[in-house]
Parts: sequence; C-alpha cells; structure tokens
Amino acid sequence: MKRILFIFILAVLPLAGHAGPDKTLKSRMEQMHEDFGVNFVYDSSLDLDQIAGQAGNGHSLEASLDALFKGTGIEYEIMKKYIVLTKAGSKKKPKDYTIFIEEQHDTLNESRITAIVDRRRNAAQTGLEHVDASVFKRGFAALSAPDVIKTLQMVTGVSGGTELMNGLYVHGGTGNDNLYLYDGVPVYSVSHLAGLYSAFNIDVVDNVNFFKSGFPVSYGGRLSSVVEVNTRDGSMTDYMGSFTIGLINGSVQYEGPVVKGRTSFNVAMRRSWLDVLTVPGFAIFRALDKNADNGHIDVRYAMTDFNAKVTHKIAEDNFLRFGFITGRDVLKFEYMDMLPDVEDAYKFRWGNVVGYADWQNVIADDVHYDLKVYYTRHRSRMNWDKVSVTRYEQLYDLRESWLTGIYDIGLKMDFDQQRTDMHRLRYGAEQIFHVFRPEQSWSMAELSSGLISASYFGTETAVYAEDEMALGEKITASVGLRDVLFGVKGRVYNRLEPRVALSYRPSDLAALKVSYTEM
Repeated sequence: MKRILFIFILAVLPLAGHAGPDKTLKSRMEQMHEDFGVNFVYDSSLDLDQIAGQAGNGHSLEASLDALFKGTGIEYEIMKKYIVLTKAGSKKKPKDYTIFIEEQHDTLNESRITAIVDRRRNAAQTGLEHVDASVFKRGFAALSAPDVIKTLQMVTGVSGGTELMNGLYVHGGTGNDNLYLYDGVPVYSVSHLAGLYSAFNIDVVDNVNFFKSGFPVSYGGRLSSVVEVNTRDGSMTDYMGSFTIGLINGSVQYEGPVVKGRTSFNVAMRRSWLDVLTVPGFAIFRALDKNADNGHIDVRYAMTDFNAKVTHKIAEDNFLRFGFITGRDVLKFEYMDMLPDVEDAYKFRWGNVVGYADWQNVIADDVHYDLKVYYTRHRSRMNWDKVSVTRYEQLYDLRESWLTGIYDIGLKMDFDQQRTDMHRLRYGAEQIFHVFRPEQSWSMAELSSGLISASYFGTETAVYAEDEMALGEKITASVGLRDVLFGVKGRVYNRLEPRVALSYRPSDLAALKVSYTEM
C-alpha cells in the first residue's frame, strides 16, 4: 500500500529590523529579540554587559548571529525560538543557564536545555506539529480530563469523527492508519471507554511530535500519520507530585531523585470510578423497580493506567532510561431472568503492556546514537457465561471465550551525525518479531468442550538512511530511503520506501516546502 503526499507550505517569517545604537551584547540581543522573535538562553557565567557586540546585517537570523558573536568567544546554537549561548571551545555543558528575556522563569536547568536540544528536526520537514505538555494541560475535554488525541483533532487536515470520541482521521485515513509511539514504542490500542479518552496520561507527557506528512525514514508501517508521545524524566533534584479529580476519573503523579543528580523516577496512576457510581445506581433502580422479581440488569466498567519511568545519568550526554506502561479496561454486563432462572454474563477486557530500555549517548561531538529494546502487547478477551437452573437442578452451563493477542519484541538503533554545518546524516535499523494469536474456547456443562488456538509469526526488518544537505543559501534538501523486509510463513517480502523533502526560501519572508513519501 502506498500513499504519495505532495505538501506545499507557505511560512511567514518575522521581519528583520535594524540594530540599535548601543554596542553591548545585551542591547544587541534585545534588538534581535524584537526583530526575529527569538529568545536567548545563555551560560550564567557569561557577563553580557561587559562584552561588545557588532551590529547584524538585518537580512537573516544566521547572518546577524554570526556578526553579533564574531570575536566574542561565544558560540551559539539555534533551537527553534531559542538561541543557546556557551563559551567557545567548552567541552562540558554549564550547570546553570539563564533566559535572557524573562517571561515565566529566570533559569533553566541542564535537563531542560537537553530536552530542547533533542527536539532539533529536519529543516526541510513538512507536516510536523510539535505540541508541548503545557498545551495539553490548558485543553478541555467534555466529561474527561484534557487529552492528547482530542488536542490533535484541532490540527488542520485532521478529523475527529464521532463527537466527543478520540478518533484521528488524517488526510482521509480510516483511523487505523496512524502509527502511535509511546517513548518510541508502538502501541496498538489508544482508547479507553470506547474512545471517550485516550490511553496517554498527560501527567507524564512531555511533548508530542505529530507527523501528518513527509515522514522521516525512521518511521514506517502506517499510511496516514505518526503520533510520537514522549514522556517526561523525573526531577533529579526535588520531590514533587500532583493529583487530579475529574467527573469520571482521577489520577496521581509523583517524581523525584533516587540519587540526586544521577537517578530519578516518575510514576503516575489513573483510574475511572464509573463502577463506583453504577453499582449503587443499579441497586437503587432494582429496589424501586416493581418488576425486579422478573429480572434485572447490572453493568460495571473500570479503567486503570499505570506509568513508571527511571532515568539514570551515566555521564554528560549519556543517559539510560527504563519505562513501563500498562493500561486496562474491564466491562461487565449481567442479565438475570427469573422466569425461568437464566443468567447471562458478559465480560470484556482489553489493554496494553509496554516495557523498554533506552540508551542515549554521544560517541563524539558530531555523533549521537539511541539504542532501544522493547516489548509491547495488546490483548482483548470476551467471556460469555450463560447458566440456567431450576429449583432442583442445573439445566446447563454454557461458557465461551474469545481472545485476540498481538505481541511484539523489538530492537531499534538510531544514529544522528552532523558531518558539517551544511551536511547531516541520520541512519539506523530496526528489527521486530511479531506474534499474532487468536483463540476460542467453549464448554457446556462439562459434557463437551473445545479449544481453537493458533499462533502466527512474522519478522520485520528495516534499514534506513537520510541525508540532509544545504544546497546553497536558499535551498535545503533531505533525501532518504527505507528498506523493509517482512518474513512470514517461509516467504520474505521486500519494499523500498523513498522519502524526499525540499525547502526553498525565495526571500527572508517566505519558505516553500514540498515532500514525497511512500509508506
């Protein structure tokens, strides 16, 4: 299956003005903050009032920064709307940073700077929406807490489908064509309570990368979109937590250091309490029902989520992370008919279990790698139990069960290499072992019983590489190729998936982007 996407995006960039008459770095940076809409994050040991700065040429952000910091002994790095300043030639990151224009906080700790660095993306990337946790927490969802998927439904090109549900239909997709990743691990079920809210607990979510098109080569297997949910590391210095109480659910979250400055944890749990309301509600209904002797109905539903993450800092730019996520829904429906005495009971259970270990390290100044090994499982089961009895004997007891399970074990390694200022490579490989297992069993009063069970195995191997290059001052290109091999029942299927993205800036006021993708 293929989808070819041509996306044209017109981006309006901020106007560049002139530099003011003051000649200190601080005054020049204030002018650049107004001209380009950027803010500076700098090493607290830098004395900006004592360093003279040259006036920028006003034509572009990069050119103005080059002129501003030339000969000052300060290096800069552009990270979206942040310009991070450090001492030139410094091999170690400073312990303390300061935000130049104070908006909400006056300092940023080292872990936050690292998070900003990790968000660097392809300059030619199309169709990417980056959403921070603060956006979700300001959101609103009817009958529920703010939700990741309901927030993404507000993005252009996305339809939510049924009102109040968390469906995600991107560019005409069916809703099953989206790849959902939880800390880089695929999950197969992202809904609770038939889609009233999603399985992503915003108490631990740090940010979400939502790709509608122009998918990087490290992603594959889906046609419509990629939803990459990244969770937050626990605090390395302080203990803190939160709790929320909603109409149909509540949650609690707690984080802090195991070893200060070295190891941290972040745990959260969420549970619904619809069953707490429905059980006494049906009991009152039966007590008031004049026909209760003829039969009654009992319905119960409960949902639970649990998230845990441990982060260990081995050294500067060297982190080891362990994560565990589980979510479960249980729905029970019972009907008792007194004439004759027949009881029907249905029980539905479904949910995910995810576990992973992730090692992120810097081999050299220009080579980053990320090694991840993971296990992910989705399982759903339906049980039906029908019992008929008389006053003296049991007539029959019919039990049936249906189970569907998907189990994955995966290994993925990504490399990010900055060859030069004009040339960057991203490459890696992924191996996934799939198991799909449907099962059916039945029995009737111990007179007859049966079991139908089968396991289907598949192996998926992908290798990929992407080259981002600057073709002059106005054109940036990204060319990549993903090669996928899928083995099942002794046969191997191969598919090449090319990815191309181009960005052209005819002026400082506009950018034109186009991408071609096969998935």
